[in-house]
Amino acid sequence: MPEQSVSGARFYGDLASWWPLISPPEDYEEEAAFAARLLGAASIPVHDVLELGSGGGHNAVHLKARFAMTLVDLSAEMLAVSRELNPECDHHQGDMRTVRLGRGFDAVFVHDAVMYMTSEIKLAQAIATAFVHCRPGGVAVLVPDCTTESFEPYTDHGGGDDADGRGVRYLEWAWDPDPHDTWAVAELAFVLRDADHTVRVVHEQHRWGLFGRSVWLGLLEEAGFEARVVIEETTEDRRPRELFVGHRPLVPSPAVIDGRGTRATKTVADLGPRTAVPSGVVLPSEMVSRMRDEESPRDHSPGSACRVAIVGSATAAVRRSRPASSSFR
Repeated sequence: MPEQSVSGARFYGDLASWWPLISPPEDYEEEAAFAARLLGAASIPVHDVLELGSGGGHNAVHLKARFAMTLVDLSAEMLAVSRELNPECDHHQGDMRTVRLGRGFDAVFVHDAVMYMTSEIKLAQAIATAFVHCRPGGVAVLVPDCTTESFEPYTDHGGGDDADGRGVRYLEWAWDPDPHDTWAVAELAFVLRDADHTVRVVHEQHRWGLFGRSVWLGLLEEAGFEARVVIEETTEDRRPRELFVGHRPLVPSPAVIDGRGTRATKTVADLGPRTAVPSGVVLPSEMVSRMRDEESPRDHSPGSACRVAIVGSATAAVRRSRPASSSFR
């Protein structure tokens, strides 16, 4: 079963301009307002926020009214869409596992792009990026569409039209081929009508990670956050999501305690040159061993990198009947 790659993800490449018809920015207003409440609940005043996997900027268009937003996404084409919508925001192209901007932020926000972390190692690397960019006293808010506990197979559909005659309709079918691994798939079929009334069909398959809430909380704690789960408040006709909130302590701990209750003995220096973990973050010995095992050319290929941050702006045009775990947000 092929995995998603940069070259294969046309809707985050040459077809990125269609996203506003699939995921209208106004559909983000309620969930962005809820996220803003959590971002503002840090131990320090929150003025500047880093969003990882920002996609077309449909969260940022609402969050920027309250915060100075810095947006990071893997796709240059999606960033171009976002720049049209959010010209006052800083934009950077980068992989959420490895990007380092060389500065801190009062808060870090990661929307559903985090679903493209298909292994615990990749998820740990994304969380490490959030930690290294989060100032002491700051907060990180991560918003996966679902966890292992909440995922259910589903189908969804929607679409929209613009004033120039372009239109799109889509069908999404999500399922889990193997409940014993850490990812599920979605088959996406898009019917695109151009302004000249020509019609074409595009099919893509996407994978996203499925992890239990204990894994999410454990990885946040291992990175150095004080972690908790917050249940989403929503008026939409769907199951509320579980948001994972990490508070970075004002006073850093001397070491991170691993899941066995013992101090980790491996540091970033033991991980090898290609493993993206920030300086000063201590990981459990077992995780270090898994990182070494998984570190391979495949994990660092452009295709693997694409799975990190290419769905940050995806939202269904028809949201009221959307399943809780739909990839379109």
